[in-house]
Amino acid sequence: MSRTTKEQRQHLKEWAKSLYVRDKYTQKQIAETVGVGEKTVGKWKSDGNWDELMKTFTQTKEEQLKMFYDQVNELNGFIKAKPEGFRFPSSKEADAQKKLTAAIRDLEREVNMADTIDVSMNFLNWVRTTDFQKAKEMSSLFDSYIQSLLK
Repeated sequence: MSRTTKEQRQHLKEWAKSLYVRDKYTQKQIAETVGVGEKTVGKWKSDGNWDELMKTFTQTKEEQLKMFYDQVNELNGFIKAKPEGFRFPSSKEADAQKKLTAAIRDLEREVNMADTIDVSMNFLNWVRTTDFQKAKEMSSLFDSYIQSLLK
């Protein structure tokens, strides 16, 4: 693998985690797809406790997003219900808003990458049924495209 920045490596690690937890890839498949060694994937898996994460992945990201949006709406409603002239967040409320907003942003970005991977895989599976060689060519292109999104 060519030299990568810390940020690029973090993106690769997140992509690998998504492939493991969401798509049930093996360590070998992840290593080949992401472009790192199997030992690296094994270390990431162990350090990140991916097996435990897989167990808790029963709640979908969409459900988590809805929960966060509900919390933001409830907090905003609480602030809006304050008397006129006091309809602004306290420091604790502002901190909660900031943290919820960051969690939503991170989760939406992760969902978008996962959705891109899902669509790619579903399309490749469909193409495989009609033209296996074309699917192999496109698979390489999809992998390159996904890696370019991570840079």
